[in-house]
Amino acid sequence: MPANNSKPQLISTRRGAAFAACYAAYLSIASLRSLYPHVHHAHSSSGWAFPFDSFYPHWLSVLLNISTYFLFTWTLVHLAIEARHEERVYLVILMARILISPVKSLVSMTNAAWITWAQFFGGVVMTVAALILYRDLTTEGDTASEGNAQD
Repeated sequence: MPANNSKPQLISTRRGAAFAACYAAYLSIASLRSLYPHVHHAHSSSGWAFPFDSFYPHWLSVLLNISTYFLFTWTLVHLAIEARHEERVYLVILMARILISPVKSLVSMTNAAWITWAQFFGGVVMTVAALILYRDLTTEGDTASEGNAQD
């Protein structure tokens, strides 16, 4: 780890950074595919963690959704506070994606399409941030191995 950063890394291995990049790319592709439902057979999802048209009462769906999204937000905010640079970008965009998904079911189709495009570009930025993390971890590993070779 670089000496100028005192915070621990949340994504500290190349494998973790590669997984984060793949996950972000998957989210981007899923957002892009949802814009073109005629190309594939996508099921319509409300975006809510607990849909309102399920078997449990409506008030329970509201309560479960509020508590779930509060838990997501609380967890990601605390992780973002501990994160550094690209990790923070990754987590903030992930948090925005999670919180904005249910809003798409409440707005017009045009606005929902704009939200989906924003989610797509956010996923692209997440992928780039994870790839930068991967690159930084690779160069840190190279400089650490060079330091060991000099000993």
